[in-house]
Amino acid sequence: MNDTIYVEEQLTNILPKTYEAKFPNLKAKEIFPVDYSDGDGVDIIEWISYDARGIAKILASYAAKDIPRVDISGKKNFTRVFTGGASFGYSVDDIRKSQKTGKSIDAKKASTALRANEELIEKISFNGDDKHGIVGILAHPNIPRFSTLKNAATKYLWKDKNPKEKLDDLYSMFNSMTKTTNELETPDSIALSPDIYNLLHETPYSDRDSTPIVETFKKAKPEIKNYYKVPYFAKAGANETDIVMMFKKDSEKISLKIPHETEFMPPQVDGLEQVVFTRLRIAGVVVFMPFSCLIGEGF
Repeated sequence: MNDTIYVEEQLTNILPKTYEAKFPNLKAKEIFPVDYSDGDGVDIIEWISYDARGIAKILASYAAKDIPRVDISGKKNFTRVFTGGASFGYSVDDIRKSQKTGKSIDAKKASTALRANEELIEKISFNGDDKHGIVGILAHPNIPRFSTLKNAATKYLWKDKNPKEKLDDLYSMFNSMTKTTNELETPDSIALSPDIYNLLHETPYSDRDSTPIVETFKKAKPEIKNYYKVPYFAKAGANETDIVMMFKKDSEKISLKIPHETEFMPPQVDGLEQVVFTRLRIAGVVVFMPFSCLIGEGF
């Protein structure tokens, strides 16, 4: 019992710093608006996905029949909330050594458990979990798809294209999204595989123009404010091509549902160890308006 109390006291000092840890290579929480509002204890989250239709026009008369209708079509959906977690432990020897020397128990164990849970959030957000029926953003059935264009040599892969042709693909992808939705959906964010991200930032537009490709794109499409590098997008497309995703970063259109963040439970005696379990509740990424996103393949 004294060992349990001691570990609890140590964790009281360790955990605040653990929660402050940053994991810069994990992108899900940076890219998607995070929603905690469903709260703990929820098993099912219901939501409605919407598609808007109809446009306004100049009226020829005041007759009601001349006034166009706009409407939305909604479909009720639901997603389950799952419990994830990891654990770590301190042996009796670890505890005695800490008490003897006055040094804290190993704080890295707590941060490693937290990182494991954050990596679970990352995986579920992008790849989902087939075993539990969680759909990740890359396999979302309702998000439209874009394929890169064939150039004059009938090549569509980026490795076979010059900078202008690569820019044409990005312009076409952006314009495809806006035209499909009658300008109702304009992306403000773009997520790219690391290789594509680096290529755009490092490759000059031409031999006579050292401006990186990405700067030319930014100038032409100032609507795009956010650029993200996503390791999960590497070779995730058809024929193991890289992925580019354009989307509107808006919690009313797309959201990462985390009803309950990682919680460290009180230590429990397990043989000659004090074991600390962590608990996380996650539902994954919910796309309320699929046409606010566009996934491109062939990059």
